[in-house]
Amino acid sequence: MYVRRFDGGTNTLYIYFYGELVAEEMDKAIFEWVLTASHVDALRVQRIFADLRHIVTADLRNTDVARVSFFFRKLSKKLLLSVDELESLVSKMQIVRLIDGDSHAGKLFRERLGRMSSRMVSYTVYDNVEAAVQKLGLQVPEVEKIMDSLA
Repeated sequence: MYVRRFDGGTNTLYIYFYGELVAEEMDKAIFEWVLTASHVDALRVQRIFADLRHIVTADLRNTDVARVSFFFRKLSKKLLLSVDELESLVSKMQIVRLIDGDSHAGKLFRERLGRMSSRMVSYTVYDNVEAAVQKLGLQVPEVEKIMDSLA
C-alpha cells in the first residue's frame, strides 16, 4: 500500500509505502499519480523519493525487464511522448529508494531491483535517510516533514 504527494516547489514526487509491496506497485503509484496530475506537473517531476522502510513483505512477481518496457510504453502514451523521449526524461531524474536494509522485505526489494535492471532506468537504493536526501539535493528536515505527513 502507498500514499503519495507531489511537491511543486522542489518538483519531487514522494511515495510512502507500507504493509505489503505487491508486484509492480511502485509503477502503479507513479502511474496513478500521473493520471491525477496535470500534464505540466507530470512533466515537471525531477525527483522521485520512495520510502520503503515500512513495508513488511514484498513479492517478486512482475520483476523483469519486459515489465519495465511495458510500463514505459504505457506511461509514454499517457504523457504524449515517444518511449525515447520518456527514457530521456527519466534518465535526467533523480530516483531514490529508501529501504530498511536489514529487514527481509528490504532484502527482497534489492533482489527485485536486480531483476529489473535495464538501460531505461537507474536504481539507487539507500538505507540511510541522510544519504538518500543528500543525493536529491534536498534538506533532511524538509523531507522528514513531508514523509511524516504521509505516514
